[in-house]
Amino acid sequence: MRRVIREVGIFAFFFAAAAGLTWPLASHLRTAAPDLGDPILNTWILDWDCYALTHSPLHLFDAPIYHPSKYPLAYSENMLGIALFGLPFHLLGFAPLTIYNLLVLLGFAHAGYGAFVLARMITRSAIPSIVAGIFFAFTSFKFDHMSHIQILWSGWLPLILAALIAFAARPAIVRAALLGGAFLMNGLTNIHFLLFAAIAVAVSIAFIGLTQATFNWRFWTGSIGAIAVASALLIPILLPYRTISRLYGARRLPAEVLSGSATWDDWLRTTSRSRTYGQLQDPAFAHAERQLFPGMLSIVLTVYAFLTAPRRTRTAGSGVPPPRWLRAIDIAIIVLAAIAWIGAVTAEYRLDIGGVRLLSVDNSAIPLVILIPLVILRLAIRMPSALGGSDGRALSDVLRDSRFHPALWTASIWIILGILGSLGMNAFFHAYLYKHVEAFRAVRAAARWAILVYVGLVPWAASGAAELIARRRGWRRDATAGLLVIAAFIDVLPRVRWEQALVQHPPFYRWLARERVGPVLELPMHTDMGAEFQYLLQATLHHTTLLNGTSGWEPTAHERLRWRTEQNRMDETFTRTLERYGCRIVVIHSDLLGITKAGVLRWVAAETAAGRLAFLRRFDGGISGDYVLAVTRNLPEWPRYVDNSWDPAGFQQGESFQRLLRGEPTYTSSVFGRVESPGMYADVHGPLDLSGWALSQYGIDHVTVFVHGATVRFTADRHDRPDVAAMFPWYPKVPQPGFVIHVPQRPRGVPRDTDVQVEIVDSAGRTLRLPDIPLHWD
Repeated sequence: MRRVIREVGIFAFFFAAAAGLTWPLASHLRTAAPDLGDPILNTWILDWDCYALTHSPLHLFDAPIYHPSKYPLAYSENMLGIALFGLPFHLLGFAPLTIYNLLVLLGFAHAGYGAFVLARMITRSAIPSIVAGIFFAFTSFKFDHMSHIQILWSGWLPLILAALIAFAARPAIVRAALLGGAFLMNGLTNIHFLLFAAIAVAVSIAFIGLTQATFNWRFWTGSIGAIAVASALLIPILLPYRTISRLYGARRLPAEVLSGSATWDDWLRTTSRSRTYGQLQDPAFAHAERQLFPGMLSIVLTVYAFLTAPRRTRTAGSGVPPPRWLRAIDIAIIVLAAIAWIGAVTAEYRLDIGGVRLLSVDNSAIPLVILIPLVILRLAIRMPSALGGSDGRALSDVLRDSRFHPALWTASIWIILGILGSLGMNAFFHAYLYKHVEAFRAVRAAARWAILVYVGLVPWAASGAAELIARRRGWRRDATAGLLVIAAFIDVLPRVRWEQALVQHPPFYRWLARERVGPVLELPMHTDMGAEFQYLLQATLHHTTLLNGTSGWEPTAHERLRWRTEQNRMDETFTRTLERYGCRIVVIHSDLLGITKAGVLRWVAAETAAGRLAFLRRFDGGISGDYVLAVTRNLPEWPRYVDNSWDPAGFQQGESFQRLLRGEPTYTSSVFGRVESPGMYADVHGPLDLSGWALSQYGIDHVTVFVHGATVRFTADRHDRPDVAAMFPWYPKVPQPGFVIHVPQRPRGVPRDTDVQVEIVDSAGRTLRLPDIPLHWD
């Protein structure tokens, strides 16, 4: 019981650290996100996972977006392993974005705890392991990927390495089960990390097995068997990815992979979200997803461990001369090295003799991939005397006599693989895998291989910290331990601008949740402000099939529809396509149409006149409202959904629709308004001037401006707006619909990268928050 309490306490420490480093996220779980793009997509994925698991688990991949395309969930990470931890919150009725943010904090804590377990296995000491856990959980790479919760949930990787090391030390069924379980959960959490871990584990098993003093069949069969069983359990999750790859050609092009491949310089760069290092680099040199610098502390501690580890007594070698057949391996190594060099320095080399082509080399990937394991095998059998001493000892003897813990050498394998893999198409390793292993053709950002480097640095950094602490006595020892923990937190200090999502459910979505009349097309399909992500957030309420969607890959059917809407190519052919796809409902979000508004309304007018579309009803939404139309061929019972009611301004629903087509304002019963200045992502220098207007049938009581996630609040001044009153003459003649604030300078405690949001409260007590405005405020 004490051990359980201790482990829970350690996990709680990392959870508290996550809450502190990401503050004020913990105080805005229901609305906050690092941006309103991928985090919203991932919120929808996790919500759909939970919904499918509790309603129809056999149709998990038949997610209700991108209709009629097959297996839409497989267009991105399925994140089932994360959803399992969110399922209790889902069953308790927590809001989807709240669940997502709780899982973000749990992901950081899980990564820290996983690294702690790995480090403690090597050092047998808590403080060095905590230092290593802080590094791994909160390294700047993670904050560069704050929008990708599947990367934050990286704790399974150090647990895989820890389980493998433990199993190598004492093969047992329980330890094999832990290895397989960690591998399985990693695969359910992150497909990228599954691929990377599969390579790292395979090489690690070979390395450990070949460097053991004697052949250990229990290690070989147990480790390979555990991974095989876990892989077999993952097959049902992986098959949909294979299906869409072959059905739709869903794979990354070489140029796309190249853009996501790191260079050596990228290992020196860090994200601007790092408070400690972010200001040191020129933003012009920043590469999204390729800023891989692990921080100074991990490097310093690793170097310290390498330089100060105590020496062990060397055992005598056998002195037996190497067998002659080893020369064949030596010759093969030399030949492959020569071929690799030719492939690296020439565009293409061909060797023809007598009209017969004996050799064709256009790159060094294949020879190098064969060469590296061959060199490891050669060293495992027996090292050349120049490396192993005059006796030509086996690598197992050399490692046994090494100054370093044997597990550190295995961790070094992960570091090497991570560096080589992160270079992507700029090096041979990932290029070979991309060319010859189908699954790797789905990897866009090869730089994410860097996660293996951070896993490998965990035991090295912990060993350095342990050695540094061990060399002190008394109060100096305790002071050193405390300073290392403080330094670890300073090294990873982040700064994240938390944006606030609109989590209210407009009336249309509440109606759709009741009626479940789908499939539905929402227009516009795409906007620069990310309307497609907002559609997904609202889909967590209704779970109705949509033709819309956004994900890591876009199917052809959706791409063609989207292109026609953006190019104003909406006509009868567009309608016939909707009919063929089974679309039953089209909803027009008029405030979001932007430059496509004229084309959309022209199409709607023509198709309703032809009877292929029929207007059903208007819902309050924004300023102009949401208009629902039926595709009559696919919804023959459409008349039962028609609303012929009158609004307080004296307009029947059909008349409001005609006013929309004529470009005239319509009556809205809910609170509505607009911020006119500043714009989204504005640069504010000096004072902040914010202005806009708000209306309600009951009149506006007050307007509040929230800064930096509502940590600072201002009450806006009110003034008359004759232009607004003239535009909407049917609202009460209450004065002062306009609002404005003037803030002379950025308040203390508010960072430069912040946000502003307006809250409107009318005289009936109804509240509306307008879209959040991220900005940079000097």
